[in-house]
Amino acid sequence: AQKHANNVQFVDFLHQNIAVGSYPTADQELTALHAMLSIWNAVFYDNNFLFYHCRIAEIYRRFAILYAKIGKYDESMESLKLAKEHAAAYMNIPDGEQHYTSILVCKATHDNAKTSKNFTGSELDLVRDILKTKVFDAMRHSKDFMELEGSLSGYEVQ
Repeated sequence: AQKHANNVQFVDFLHQNIAVGSYPTADQELTALHAMLSIWNAVFYDNNFLFYHCRIAEIYRRFAILYAKIGKYDESMESLKLAKEHAAAYMNIPDGEQHYTSILVCKATHDNAKTSKNFTGSELDLVRDILKTKVFDAMRHSKDFMELEGSLSGYEVQ
């Protein structure tokens, strides 16, 4: 159990070092974020990220901004949708102790009652908040963007 917990903590440590780094260009930051996403997906190959859905949502929020900055609006829109999906998954983690299910970390657990956050609001609020930024102005009136924005305003935790 300790080795599996260490694996989870190490991947989160890598996330902080890689995904929250500073990069001189959007392309370099995209490369770093894609590498980190590949690491998450390799360790949690069954998509049972539990708590770490918030980290995946963060990566997709950053993808959305970076892709919008370089004019890749389809990729940006897809990233926004995936940020919402992972934010919702994070918010819908059942109460009580939950086991990760990847064989690499299946003895590690997550319990909502043992976590805290350093901001007010929810993971979905973080997605809603970035939609207001200027970088999305070129996409703002597209059907997909307006639908996503509308779905976030009416979303409730299940």
